[in-house]
Amino acid sequence: MEIVVYLALFVLASVFCFSSIILIIMCRRRAQAKERLHAAMTSLRLSKVRNENVESVMQLGPLIAQVLDNNQWIYDVSGMLQHCVVILKLCHALTEKLSIIQLNSIAPKLNEQVVTATARIMPRFDDLIRTVAASQIDVRLLEARASSLVSACWALAFPFTVISPKHMDSFDGILNEMEDHVEALRLIVRHMEENFIIQDKDNRKPPSLEIVEETPLMELSTNRNDSRTDSLHSDEAPADPIAPTR
Repeated sequence: MEIVVYLALFVLASVFCFSSIILIIMCRRRAQAKERLHAAMTSLRLSKVRNENVESVMQLGPLIAQVLDNNQWIYDVSGMLQHCVVILKLCHALTEKLSIIQLNSIAPKLNEQVVTATARIMPRFDDLIRTVAASQIDVRLLEARASSLVSACWALAFPFTVISPKHMDSFDGILNEMEDHVEALRLIVRHMEENFIIQDKDNRKPPSLEIVEETPLMELSTNRNDSRTDSLHSDEAPADPIAPTR
């Protein structure tokens, strides 16, 4: 009998020790994963490129490639952030296609548009990467930054469609794909806003009900005054039908 008790205690102790070891290992791995993620978000968050005066499309491709190479962590994101990563990669592909087009003899206005649009690409690109790298991501801000970068890409590609119409199909394919990802982000934002409105309605009365309930209160007061005057008239003694009329 004592042997059975000792054996049961030994089995329970073994199971407890084994479970404790597994729990410790899982906690350590989770802590190490958080440390690696925090280190990646802080040290590799964004390697800024000095691009205040980017005036040549030829420089955009290498600059964007440098930013993507210095921020390899963006390829490990998941969920809705993948749409942003695809937009960043498509922006790089677009600038690579634009850089092969010769800009030797173009109208001054087109040249000015190219210079202005080129200078807007990198700030929008940096803004989107900063938003993706933030510890707390605002979904609406993420969609706005992605939409801003895609709009800047459209503005940059438009003069090249005038300069070289034969490349229009390749530009449209990339830009339309970018628009599809932005539209996916918009749908996510819309869905989250609808869920927020539904939760907000569950917590308090909707404004329409409050307005509907305020209107009868005013009508009730007037009706109450009317009923009060009617009651005053009703309290008076009725006229004597036998009394002579004046």
